[in-house]
Amino acid sequence: MNLSFILNKANPSIKKVLITLGLILILASCSIILMGLLGMFSLDLFAIGFSSGIRILASVAITGCLVGAIGYWIEESLKI
Repeated sequence: MNLSFILNKANPSIKKVLITLGLILILASCSIILMGLLGMFSLDLFAIGFSSGIRILASVAITGCLVGAIGYWIEESLKI
């Protein structure tokens, strides 16, 4: 089975879910970073191990970009 067959058989709203999830991740992490930089709360709340809190939040934003890009790829390339 090829990828286009699997995705064409899947629920067509999967692209909307991926795009929406990606945008939510981007907006949430960017707004939390902005609030942290404005001093509303400490970004150290999100620190894990040796990684700073802002690095973790930036990783969440990048994950949102990738998830949204996959959703747009499904929409454009496979014409669901």
